[in-house]
Amino acid sequence: MWDLKKNKSICIYPYVHRHYKLDGNEAFCCYSKENYGKQGDDNTSKRKHIIDQMQKGLPIKGCETCYKKETEGSTSPRIERTKQWINRYGAPQGINLQWYDIRNDDTCNLKCKYCGPYYSTTWKKELQIPVKRKKPIIVSDKDISECRSWYTAGGEPFLNQPFLDIITRFGVLNPSAEIVITSNLSNVSDKWLDALSKLKNLTITASIDASGTLLQYLRYPVTEQRVTETMQRIYNHTDANILAGTTASNLSIHAFGNTYEYLKENLKDHSQIDMGIVETPEEFTVNAIPYDVRQHYVESTQDVIKKIKQDSKSIRKLIMIDRLKNVLHRLENEKYDTALHKKLQNTLTTQDSKRSLKLIDVDPFLHDWIYNKYTA
Repeated sequence: MWDLKKNKSICIYPYVHRHYKLDGNEAFCCYSKENYGKQGDDNTSKRKHIIDQMQKGLPIKGCETCYKKETEGSTSPRIERTKQWINRYGAPQGINLQWYDIRNDDTCNLKCKYCGPYYSTTWKKELQIPVKRKKPIIVSDKDISECRSWYTAGGEPFLNQPFLDIITRFGVLNPSAEIVITSNLSNVSDKWLDALSKLKNLTITASIDASGTLLQYLRYPVTEQRVTETMQRIYNHTDANILAGTTASNLSIHAFGNTYEYLKENLKDHSQIDMGIVETPEEFTVNAIPYDVRQHYVESTQDVIKKIKQDSKSIRKLIMIDRLKNVLHRLENEKYDTALHKKLQNTLTTQDSKRSLKLIDVDPFLHDWIYNKYTA
């Protein structure tokens, strides 16, 4: 049943994974728009139905992201995470939820370029949208004690007091559980450092898409200096592994070389780099890049692949190279969309009008093609 080549539908997620979203729904996973039902409800029957369809090898509505990656020749989350789980814990015999992915709080102090008000209270304030506090989830001691893997993103988790309480309980009840937290590394308090220091299997995924002022422009208003300082505080006070989680967009791909050099300098293990590709908002995808500009992006990406091959002996380098090859595939095959190019112009003009950093001052190359190469 778990032959992932023969059965292109079967997946570990419905067996072991629980994902809570900001909208109050329990989703299939973070890559899917489909839900099992409301958080807190008994959604077992829907899970069983999905599992039954998967066991028959039938395509599942909501799993298109993984199907697309696999047709592009890339390793999808379905394949990667299923192999990881079975290698670590064995194949599940039935539904046994031991992997939590909780993203139910939008409290955040940044206004990242390809984020928005849905995920950030600071974005809401900029757009004068009322901020409503999210109701904390209920996590029992039994849930914590039996948990194998816990993931939280935001918002910004290190500003989330209910989550600090949960992590403190993990330090007492289950300090060996795998804990993964995605953070913008803008700040981490002494209370947080104390709670994190009790954990034995902690990974912090740092959202770092660039270096220098381009980092600040994309992850406004945090600076490279603040990110570096926070990284060192975490290294000095905890046993955390820091994984750099970069995002490939039309604003960042061309600068991967500089980003990679920054990460090599500041990560304890520079093989700890991963990458996601922007799918939405669509104006930040490679489809908005004119064909005559893409060669620069292709060459920059190829140069980083060469550097990684030369620098790293870790098996993890294969993961990063796989991600970068997927970026190359899209640069070389995705169609240019003039409407998305125009939308990118409009989006950046609107955002920059409310902020101190302007694209022309941050990255003249980006400003030139975004504003001067558009043809209707």
